[in-house]
Amino acid sequence: MTQNQHYVPKFILRQFLADTDGERVAVYDKQTDKTFVTSIRNVMPETRHGKLTQTRSSPQHTKQHRRIRADNRHKGFSASGARRRTQLLSWGVCLNNMQTFGPYGNLGLAVTGIEIYMPLASDLLLCAWCPSLLSALRSDYESAARLRQTEALGRVMAGTMTARQMKESMERFHATNQPAASLLRDAAEGIPVSSNQDNMDYYNSLQTSFASRYVVCQQADFALARTFCLENPNAKHGRRMGAA
Repeated sequence: MTQNQHYVPKFILRQFLADTDGERVAVYDKQTDKTFVTSIRNVMPETRHGKLTQTRSSPQHTKQHRRIRADNRHKGFSASGARRRTQLLSWGVCLNNMQTFGPYGNLGLAVTGIEIYMPLASDLLLCAWCPSLLSALRSDYESAARLRQTEALGRVMAGTMTARQMKESMERFHATNQPAASLLRDAAEGIPVSSNQDNMDYYNSLQTSFASRYVVCQQADFALARTFCLENPNAKHGRRMGAA
């Protein structure tokens, strides 16, 4: 007997409701370029034939999800932030990797450089990065700081820069690179990070890319999804993970 299962669990969909009373969400159809509002019972289901993995959420999953949301909002975390683009939801878990490995694939849980993103709410995103990404960012940041300091010190010793000017130069460097410094500090301390609009556009592009057909947005703002599909016609049917 076949039945519908949601490849995005309902307890996640409920965090993107456009109509809380009717439990309805705003949806963009990539294939028809149309939007509509419908019940969460009707969106992102997939008929299960025999061996497809069931994705129904358990009480433990729901309880853990609520705890994560409460903990991070208590800390003042917002993935989208005030007046910033809201999080889109489509496939759920999205993977990306900027590194390439010749004829081999680069998307996998144990692959060097992997990035994994899962929206938990319209303003909360769970992110898991390969440790090599933060290590590389930290190395680049520290190398750039040392280079700036060495160059400034050389100019001071040569008499072409005063100590005050050197201090101001280093302050400008740290101000310019504050986002990277904050990310490294917060990641090391386990503190949630607030994302800017560029970050959100990146995350939302991944959601749109992986969507097999439908994209959900609490604010019904599908401008980015539409633009992405217009610029990438092959993305209208989404991406699928496969075995190499």
